[in-house]
Amino acid sequence: MNWLRRVVSQLRAGRRHFDRRRESSFEAERRGAGVTAIDCVEAPHFVELQSKLFSKVDYRILEIYELPAAGLGRFDIVFLLGVLYHITCATRCRRWRLSAA
Repeated sequence: MNWLRRVVSQLRAGRRHFDRRRESSFEAERRGAGVTAIDCVEAPHFVELQSKLFSKVDYRILEIYELPAAGLGRFDIVFLLGVLYHITCATRCRRWRLSAA
């Protein structure tokens, strides 16, 4: 997991981190990054942890296809682990990725 160590070392103040409702969101926030986390349904476990940690993670209920319209801006680090194989229209996401560049 050397790649993960390298990515985590980049999480620091002034960086923007985007994640799919994972506990890594809280680690990024602890290191000073501004964090936005999404999921398509509310996750009680995540909300509970967010409350216990007094977290300011910007947690939103969004489908991945709603991201362009959400106006979230750009991120320095994006974690979408466990998401890509669920996407029903990869071409649509690729177009969104290219249009955001």
